Amino acid sequence: MFLSESVYELFKYGIKGLYSSTLIIRL
Repeated sequence: MFLSESVYELFKYGIKGLYSSTLIIRL
């Protein structure tokens, strides 16, 4: 259970980073 939680955290931050990077590219 703890492992899946950490994986979810990494996935969430990965998506956030990808989104922010695309925003920077657009600017």
